[in-house]
Amino acid sequence: MALVDDKDVSKYEMRRYGAPDQKLVNRREQGMVDEIIRTLGLNKGRVLDAPCGYGRFSTLFAKHGAEIICADVSTAMVARSRERVAGEGYRGQYVVMDIRHIPFKANAVEAAFTMRLFHHGFARDEMADILKELARVARQWVILSYYRHNPLHAFFRRMKGFSSRIKMMTNEEFQSELKAIPLTVRFRRPVIPFLHAQTIVVLEKVTPRS
Repeated sequence: MALVDDKDVSKYEMRRYGAPDQKLVNRREQGMVDEIIRTLGLNKGRVLDAPCGYGRFSTLFAKHGAEIICADVSTAMVARSRERVAGEGYRGQYVVMDIRHIPFKANAVEAAFTMRLFHHGFARDEMADILKELARVARQWVILSYYRHNPLHAFFRRMKGFSSRIKMMTNEEFQSELKAIPLTVRFRRPVIPFLHAQTIVVLEKVTPRS
């Protein structure tokens, strides 16, 4: 399930957002998540960042005062997140885990954060089960991203010769994944409107009426 081999973490970190267009995407994502943190008041309480990768957003949550939990199936990614968070003077919790089986009790965190996972085939195929786990451990918020169907973005990928295959979905398909899951959309916005498929969504947990 790991997207990057443990031995390739440092190489991946250096190259992933090195190109000019990817630097722009990174800035936009960072800015949007920063705004979400401020809007939702996630400057306190526990936040699960899974998969945390090399800690690209873990440090942002920690900077705002959240008690960050960095979790990933890759031991090396978790270790790198620890280095980044500690290197900026913050404390965190670090867990190697499979997001399909989160080792926390119900309502263990204020928010669960999942960035850039669901456009990968294995995660898209098991999206409903993963969403159930995120909703189970989150007390109020689930923040995630998915690739909304965007023909222009798909065309650019083909022109650049990208060999990796990603899965996009329509908003209606995303809504269908939420069936029987106690989450409702409170915020949905594309990272770069019309040009990029990446879409960030804030979901609020809904308590069933007795």
